[in-house]
Amino acid sequence: MAAQEFIELWRSGAHDDAALTRLLARCELSGRMIHGQPDDQGFGKLLSADEWKRLSWVFGSDALAGFLGESPRGICLRLGFGEEWLDEKLKRGKLFKLCIFPSASVSATPATWDGVAALLREHYADVWPKIERHYDRIRATPVRELELEGGYDMQQANFAGRDHATGESPSPHYMSLQRLARIAEPSAVQVRQFLWDEIGLKGLYRGDGLTYDDDGQPGNREFLARQMPLSAIEGAVVVDVVPSRG
Repeated sequence: MAAQEFIELWRSGAHDDAALTRLLARCELSGRMIHGQPDDQGFGKLLSADEWKRLSWVFGSDALAGFLGESPRGICLRLGFGEEWLDEKLKRGKLFKLCIFPSASVSATPATWDGVAALLREHYADVWPKIERHYDRIRATPVRELELEGGYDMQQANFAGRDHATGESPSPHYMSLQRLARIAEPSAVQVRQFLWDEIGLKGLYRGDGLTYDDDGQPGNREFLARQMPLSAIEGAVVVDVVPSRG
């Protein structure tokens, strides 16, 4: 299996680019760094551990060369998780699994602003009109500017999370699908918070289809795919990884 061969190559610690090139010539690979709490029912079963998610972030084959010789933490940072986000989740006991699969097994869309809009129209048709009203402004406005407008830290609101049973959050600013649906005319700040909390467009997201680290350095391409069971992804291999805390 090509995915298993890549896992073994990564675990060897070797920077064997030639071996990776030969492997990808036979089978293009993609994947996802899955993260969840130990009691999340979807963790290890779904592409995204949160069962409420309709979309999941995945990376393409161009990311794999950067994984060789890299630690689990380094991989997470390369994927644009961000130092503060990663350390906060590790502090709360979040676990991680690296999933690798043949790219042909999952239909993924480049996570550009245009690609995200197409996915929102398809998978969030019930609230898309509310999102569309502010979408052009959001894509042209830095998150920091919207934070100043809202008067709060959007990442801290996201950290508050939601109750898996009720879908509600202790933060009044956290914006789940059900909260957005209840607001007749949400503001641009509320819609941007929804894109962060529900879809995963974090503060580092720029909408050009690439990941970025905390220093603003571009990384690999990023994609969004439909949420699905791991058992339905042909050729998928899932292994436990342990990112260190910074």
